Amino acid sequence: MLSLLQRILVRLLLCCAASYLLWRAFGPVGLAISSPIFAMAFARPIFDVLSGARRTAKRLALISVEGRYYSHRGQPIEVVEDVEHHRWLRLIDVRKLLQGLPQEAVLALQFPQRVQDRRIRADALRDYLSKSQEGDSLRFRNWLERELLSPTTRLRQRMGLPDVALEAKPAAPAQGANEENS
Repeated sequence: MLSLLQRILVRLLLCCAASYLLWRAFGPVGLAISSPIFAMAFARPIFDVLSGARRTAKRLALISVEGRYYSHRGQPIEVVEDVEHHRWLRLIDVRKLLQGLPQEAVLALQFPQRVQDRRIRADALRDYLSKSQEGDSLRFRNWLERELLSPTTRLRQRMGLPDVALEAKPAAPAQGANEENS
């Protein structure tokens, strides 16, 4: 497939050749007849360049928040993904939506290794919200599962990484422990 610049050059050469032939055959009237040929040949490439410029400008404007900006009910939430493809939410943003959320120290005791540097891992927040019955908490938990956890769970499965839900479950007792209690 020819690039946009190559297509424009080919169209320009063909239009110039057609214009030259019409000029040779009909004189100055031939040049007037050839002007619609230029319009038809260059309308599509001009629109392609303009739409590409719009997309490029939008991409450049949003590159600083690419993949990190999420919003729940109009409230922005900064989300960062680590190398193991866990998503971490900034606690300040979450507290704006869930006023009853405990302090970072309390959450860190409840979810060790899943609360760090004023951020909470999305699966830990889901586990915390699973106990709540408030409407706002339920709506936020559903949004959290749909927008953040489901995509990362699928990605982690494709990459062969352990499932987040399996990590959160306590380890099963050893076989010898069952036999001693009998």
